[in-house]
Amino acid sequence: MLYKRSMRLPQNLSAAIEEGWLVIASSPRAARALRRTYAEQQRKSGISAWRSPAIAHWDGWLESLWQQRLRTGDESRFVLSALQENELWIRLIRPDIEDRSLIAIEGVADLAQQAYSLLCNYDALSALRDEWPNSDARSFSAWARSFETQCREQGWISRSKLPLIFGELAQSQVAVNETSGARRAPADPPLFPPRMTLVGFDRIAPAQQRLLTALEQAGCEIGRWGGSSQPESAEEQRPGPNAALVEATDSLDEVSVCAWWVRRTMELAATANQRPRIGILVPDLAARRGEIARVFRRILAPESVAVTAPEQPLPFEFSLGVSLARTPMARAALLLLRWMEQPLGREELTWLMLSGFFWRQQSDWLPISAFDAEMRHDEVLPPTYPLDLYLRQSGWHGSTALSALRDRLFAARREWQAANRSARGFAQWAEAARAILAEAGWPGAHRMQSEDFQLKSRWDRLLDSVAQLSFDGRAAGYKDFLRVLQRQAEQAIFSPESRDTPVQILGPFEAAGLEFDAVWFLGASESGWPAPARPHPLLPIRLQRERGMPHAAPGADWELARAVTARIQNSARHSIFSYPLQEKDGPLRPSTVLEPRPPVLSSARMRENLAVPLEEQPVSLLQLHDDQTAGVPWPREREAGGYSVLKMQAACPFQAFAHYRLHARPLEQTDWGLDPKDRGKVLHDALDGLWSELKNRDALRAGIQAGSLKEMIGRWTDQALKRYRPSRRAPKDETGDEQQSEENWSAAYLLAERTRIIGLLEEWLAYEAERPPFSVAWRETPIDASVGDLKLKLRADRIDRIDGGQLLIDYKTGQVSIDDWEGNRPDEPQLPLYAIFGNVEELRGVLLAQIRAEKLKFAGRLENDVLPAISGLRGATVDLYAPELRSQWEAALLALARNFLKGEASVDPKEYPHSCQYCPLPSLCRIGESARARAAFDNESDSIDTGNGERGNGD
Repeated sequence: MLYKRSMRLPQNLSAAIEEGWLVIASSPRAARALRRTYAEQQRKSGISAWRSPAIAHWDGWLESLWQQRLRTGDESRFVLSALQENELWIRLIRPDIEDRSLIAIEGVADLAQQAYSLLCNYDALSALRDEWPNSDARSFSAWARSFETQCREQGWISRSKLPLIFGELAQSQVAVNETSGARRAPADPPLFPPRMTLVGFDRIAPAQQRLLTALEQAGCEIGRWGGSSQPESAEEQRPGPNAALVEATDSLDEVSVCAWWVRRTMELAATANQRPRIGILVPDLAARRGEIARVFRRILAPESVAVTAPEQPLPFEFSLGVSLARTPMARAALLLLRWMEQPLGREELTWLMLSGFFWRQQSDWLPISAFDAEMRHDEVLPPTYPLDLYLRQSGWHGSTALSALRDRLFAARREWQAANRSARGFAQWAEAARAILAEAGWPGAHRMQSEDFQLKSRWDRLLDSVAQLSFDGRAAGYKDFLRVLQRQAEQAIFSPESRDTPVQILGPFEAAGLEFDAVWFLGASESGWPAPARPHPLLPIRLQRERGMPHAAPGADWELARAVTARIQNSARHSIFSYPLQEKDGPLRPSTVLEPRPPVLSSARMRENLAVPLEEQPVSLLQLHDDQTAGVPWPREREAGGYSVLKMQAACPFQAFAHYRLHARPLEQTDWGLDPKDRGKVLHDALDGLWSELKNRDALRAGIQAGSLKEMIGRWTDQALKRYRPSRRAPKDETGDEQQSEENWSAAYLLAERTRIIGLLEEWLAYEAERPPFSVAWRETPIDASVGDLKLKLRADRIDRIDGGQLLIDYKTGQVSIDDWEGNRPDEPQLPLYAIFGNVEELRGVLLAQIRAEKLKFAGRLENDVLPAISGLRGATVDLYAPELRSQWEAALLALARNFLKGEASVDPKEYPHSCQYCPLPSLCRIGESARARAAFDNESDSIDTGNGERGNGD
């Protein structure tokens, strides 16, 4: 029999529970697993009701002992919660380091709290009286002594000291027993149990051992169970393929072959009507969680991968939860509470409004989404939005859903303002936060599932824990409340209740006390297991090594890892260890704790043994098949737009397909000030107005000589900037004065931008004045063009009349190069398109006008008799505009047009990754997951970025 039909506790542990022993597990998870296994065992035996077993975890047991002493009146001190203790450390540390801008006070407080816990657990508090060698350790020693003094004066106690306190109580009980000649002193009720057994303790700290020793001396019988199972039958005692070491090519291959092993194991068990328990152990689980989840979902539950697939239980679950702040429900609450006082970023605001946690009903999504999309196209869209400014936007009355949302936000704002009028403590702010969220309609109208209720409960517990910071009666401002709430939400871990899935994914130490049919240990490399030792930075290394603290000496960590490895092998009949042969920093070797080394298998051989399909790759890739018969032709009578359709088709056919056929668009991004597109438009508009007034070179030179040009430039620049000027007044505070706001900032910014543009245009027009005579014949000229059967609507910036013909000019504010016009897939087909298909009569050449500060120039192609006039200008880069060149341009443009018309949509960037660098839709084609992307990553020398927007020699 490969797998047990049902999990059973070892006979000795089961008997101990039946006899009333107290079982102390090393972790809450191990305690829950023991209770669940015991219940399964009882049900399997046909028992319908049984006494709840006395199973607890270490910290919970100590807490219950303290509560018992409080009830009997033997103790009156207040045990600080972890958050209360952390806040106390922050208060003690802040005066010493608040002037050091590069040091985070909260981070130092965390380190100090950890260091104090280590001193307690390793019975080393007396060392605080010693003279420590380095300044950081001496600073911590002073903080720790202040901490103990304040706790003693206030009647507080650190939770880390509970093992020491109960150890002293147990020792005092031993002394009483010895004095009275009895083995046990009478107590009503007794504080300590008469019999207890420990389950799954890989490491017992000295303070814990001191307590256990004292309990044994006081007459408590203590047993220990390491977690290995006792065989249930002679068949199970037969040795089998117990262990193996799998060598994978990389981490993705390692996870993939592990997932296939899990799948085959579950399929084999299902054929025998068995339900195996499989453990996947990962030392760096937090870092690899996303990768493991993606691969396991694809291989173990492929039906759940599709976006439209209904939510369904997965056959695996992680022991490691996620940060509460990262869960959507809690994130929405945190953002709204922050929005009461601070502006939100544009992306944060969009996420918040579309999250659904403030809707009345699911149908609200359409009007709210439309409102947000409309705001993103606002010409003066600021990158951050205060709540007041957001509520003053127009468009709120476009639907009932929007009006109701605005009313709820106003109500939440009023609730915050009412709470903010008086001094409050953390407890009052926690209640105010609940009221603010309730007024806003959180958590919305979506149907709550089990996990949602658990998450809501976890949020409530978070607010309760923050409220406990009022334990010393101090008042706190809203900013302090938000700071603590945000930080605690980031540190708090949310784990949904275990569904007892067949596959449990957890860390090696979390598996202590748990039992599996089979385990797979991922990442068993020399650098990953055990993890590199890092002594605590606030404690002297010598002290840490003398007391045997974790990570102080590599040898101690290695011995612990070896013991844990042995425990893992004993906790399951089948155990597999694996590691990748290569990582980004270089080759890897197997962990040295795997001695004697199990039989070695390559991942390729493992796949063969598991009968994995040959075409199966470690990562799912999106494959687009180039089926010429499947394309949907573009309607010939429909205009496709401007030149960008051919530019995208040349860069990557899929990019043009997604933009023009699927109408896929990225969210509008915002930043402080005008983006490059807006700055270019301002320059175009100003030049258009200027040439409408100047008309030719002679008028330009006359304006320069008369000194009137600057006034003219300023006037047209103001006209171009007019659309971006704030149209609303800044909000007023209670005194009636205008507050500093984004609107004030925008006005100051636009003034500076005006100065910059005027200077740039003065410089450019002085440059143009050096040209031979010309007149501006057309400005912003619309052009109807047909590239084969593809209809386009073009617009030329300017067409100049010169001696013997016309020149087509296009303004650019970035770097320009006529090399971008060449080849079958030109990077910039705009001017070749205008030249060949723009229907411009007597065209003598095409020019790019590069208008950049201190980098002014013309670049382009001109006919022979026009070439000298432009090539003589400083910085100009021009070449011949010849008939054979026009033929090449025409052929390339027609081929691109034909491919677009027939629906060519292959993911084929011209030059990866450069062609994808500015594509706004990378998640749609998913080229980043392809073999091409991995090859480019592995060979970075083939794509050198010189840092200035130009390409290096690798191109």
